[in-house]
Amino acid sequence: MSISHFWYKFFFVPVLVVPCILFTSCMEEGPAGPIEERLKEIIITEINYNPEAADSADTGDYEFVEIRNNGVSECDMSNVAFTSGIEYVFPSGKVIAAGGFFVLAANPADYQKRYGKAPDGAFTGALKNSGETIVLTDTKTERPVFSATFMDVYPWPSRADGNGYTLVPRKPKISDNPDSASYWALSVAKNGSPGADEPVVVYINEVLTHTDPPDVDFVEIYNPEKSPVSIGGWYLTDSRSQPKKYLIPDGTTVPAEGYLVINEMQFNDSTKIVSGNIPFRLDAHGEEIYLVPPSGDCITGLCLGCKFGELENGVSIGRYVTSTGAVHYPRMKEKTSGRVNSAVEVGPVVISEIMYNPPVGLWEYVVLTNISANAVPLYYQLESDHTWRLKGAGFNFPKNITINPGEKIYIASDTIPTEDFRALMKLDASVQIFSTSMDLDNGGEELALMKPQEPFNDGVETVNPHMDMDVVDYNDKSPWPKEADGQGYALVRIDNSAYGDDPINWKAEKRTP
Repeated sequence: MSISHFWYKFFFVPVLVVPCILFTSCMEEGPAGPIEERLKEIIITEINYNPEAADSADTGDYEFVEIRNNGVSECDMSNVAFTSGIEYVFPSGKVIAAGGFFVLAANPADYQKRYGKAPDGAFTGALKNSGETIVLTDTKTERPVFSATFMDVYPWPSRADGNGYTLVPRKPKISDNPDSASYWALSVAKNGSPGADEPVVVYINEVLTHTDPPDVDFVEIYNPEKSPVSIGGWYLTDSRSQPKKYLIPDGTTVPAEGYLVINEMQFNDSTKIVSGNIPFRLDAHGEEIYLVPPSGDCITGLCLGCKFGELENGVSIGRYVTSTGAVHYPRMKEKTSGRVNSAVEVGPVVISEIMYNPPVGLWEYVVLTNISANAVPLYYQLESDHTWRLKGAGFNFPKNITINPGEKIYIASDTIPTEDFRALMKLDASVQIFSTSMDLDNGGEELALMKPQEPFNDGVETVNPHMDMDVVDYNDKSPWPKEADGQGYALVRIDNSAYGDDPINWKAEKRTP
């Protein structure tokens, strides 16, 4: 059980990442349009280059390659062929439906025996166990649609080389490069999932990292499927360099649309060392927690979970999916072990406005608003020098500053005198304005409003930790409002009481000097 303090910083991910797909039309716009436009949504989504035999007597050939149409329109594959690595010419008029897969197998009979269905076609040649490059070509223009490289050595996932797992994309988007090892991860399922998405199996749903007795730290796993999912043989770990720490016992299942809670009394049980487990406790000042499939590791495989930082005692973090499909782990209003997550904890002070790329006549600034009914001291109560900070803007509050209910505070660039900024923005004399050498990234960056926590000694020196109170990872690209990128508009939070790190909660408002 963790009795000390904790960091907090999300980065989670479900146990199986749901593909983040960029949808655009893949149909050719007209006779003059390059055919690559018609094919640009075709991506490679699975390679089984050295399949594992079912037993020592199995001589089957289970190699396959899977591609997918990631667009919203069907794609005509006429005049398209695999020309390197494997050979296959798509029949004239062959169409792949929007979101559909096309699987080519080395031996259709063996493929059907293993997967219970026929492939869409058969390629000639053989995938090299040592690795090679597969090229899909537009034969009309002799231009590659894509090339995809795999190898059986680091940094490619080596367990795809004869150990029963396939190569699948970490995030199947057309902007990713399948020639790079960073594109590829290991499948969760043995023998892969040809002709279908990687299944959404289970995911880390809530984590409690800072407790005092009688509470204990816990990791909650949720199964969204309508049938139980076995996770016996999976691992929990707090270290990417040691993915196999707590071995989840055989026979462990997560009930259909239900929860499994593993607490510190289990993953920090020193009596389990003899069974190969490495007991661990969640670090009081932040680290990471991952759920690792039997095939996975944290270098080349699917090691999925979240990083966390400092948290107040008894406060959990929980899975939250934004409007763009990103998965975050913000603070929860209450811990809900084994139950549906509570709402996200927002405030008491939030980032409410950002001018990150002002035109001539305006300056960068960030506005903070107290949305609570109480005054909030922007310093640690027992040490006024230990103050709140705005990470990303490079600003630490002076000591003894308080923000009252409903009050707004401006943090502005020091390239303009404070009183000139006040006049420019037509702000009352009572409005608190703080000046700093702000240099917000015009392309987007993460701003984090951080609250000081109790200092501690790390064995070498005294550390003054901070906890994320409000985070906004803004961007100059859609769906963030583009008008805020140098056109005289500021990003303005639509609902200060709603979760802030989501573009759906931001709009652009004109600011005129």
